[in-house]
Amino acid sequence: MTTSSLPCNLFGTPTGRPGPWQRYAPIAPWMFEGHSDLWAPVDHVPQLLEKFRVHGPSPWDLMDIEFSPGHLVIVSGAPKTGKTSLIHHCVHDLAVRLQECVTTRDGPVGEDPMVVEKWSERKRPASSFVVGLEGYRNQKGPSFGRARIDGNGELFEPIDAQILERVLETLRGLPEWDRAERESVLTVDPSKPYSGYHRLRRILINVNRCALIVVPHVPWAHTELSIRFINECREIATRGLVVFLEVSQIDFAPLLHAALGERPEAVTHLEMGALVKEDWTTYIRHRLAVDGIPAPVVSLTDDVIDTVPSIPINTIGDMQAHLYEIAQMARREYSDLIDAEVVRRYFDELKRPDVQRQY
Repeated sequence: MTTSSLPCNLFGTPTGRPGPWQRYAPIAPWMFEGHSDLWAPVDHVPQLLEKFRVHGPSPWDLMDIEFSPGHLVIVSGAPKTGKTSLIHHCVHDLAVRLQECVTTRDGPVGEDPMVVEKWSERKRPASSFVVGLEGYRNQKGPSFGRARIDGNGELFEPIDAQILERVLETLRGLPEWDRAERESVLTVDPSKPYSGYHRLRRILINVNRCALIVVPHVPWAHTELSIRFINECREIATRGLVVFLEVSQIDFAPLLHAALGERPEAVTHLEMGALVKEDWTTYIRHRLAVDGIPAPVVSLTDDVIDTVPSIPINTIGDMQAHLYEIAQMARREYSDLIDAEVVRRYFDELKRPDVQRQY
């Protein structure tokens, strides 16, 4: 029996060409070919994506030179409920619709799309710039903005400038950006970030692009700072800029109302929830149906699909992590076969007091 890890785990997430897949990594379909196939319709996530399409930013409005309102999209919920994956799926969906909008209006934008090997990195969207202010994998370590927390709010303003500087780091060097910036030199003044954003919007108009900015959760020390930051993100999201803000907080609606009051226009709030017991079956069936996952992968007996875990599983992150470990255990002990007995033994082991403390 082999004891090596699976080169490709059925329940992991590929983040590049075939090789060891991540135990748990958010799905970023705008960045990797094939990621959209992995997005399982668990919980109420399909309804949230539909809400984004209906009530979120309109690509036609975003590309309107004179009246583009911009948009703020807030995705809130407990950790590991799939917020980052939903954000990047929305980014991908909007980038595709922006491309269709611009192509309809002005003809093809940029180079013709190339055939990309599944699980490899995509070419950037031609009609938009996607700027992730933190690694899409949500890697542990110093988070964006963490060092800027100040109970009195004295260091709040540099956050705006830091966001703008990160955006410029991504955009500088692109051919169309270089041409536009020569006509409108853009510098970042931490004390006057709005002047920088004004020039940024003019450049985006000149190059006929939108900027889709993904802002990870910033753990502000006080509610007042959180409210101010939401307002700042709303002010940033104007004329061709869409800000996707991740908030690791349950029951976020009251805080959002405190921040924006009766200003729901150009703001979309998507609130993640906990899983339901049927999601175990939904998730497994979906992953089994995904084509093109490189060998070796495990196979499952039918009784696994309907086996209810003996411990509560509330988040997509926990479920994916458990199934990843079960697949690894089956690989080591049962020649790539998962059956109900493997699942039962795995969860029985987790219920041991010493293991529970570690978990």
